[in-house]
Amino acid sequence: THTLGVVEMSEKLAKIYNADIEKCKVAALLHDICKEMDMKYIKNICKNNFMNKLSEEDLENNEILHGFAG
Repeated sequence: THTLGVVEMSEKLAKIYNADIEKCKVAALLHDICKEMDMKYIKNICKNNFMNKLSEEDLENNEILHGFAG
């Protein structure tokens, strides 16, 4: 499935970038958890948690925001 492929890729990338493999795998598992939530709620989560990391353009991109919120 899509999510399991993301988990597999996250493990490969974690090894390349010396990141915590388990944290990356958990993030991969949860990356779509907010996909069906209300977009206003997702934007609020992103603004509160990634204020300095996301541009206004990012905040308008509904295709990627659910991943940050998750």
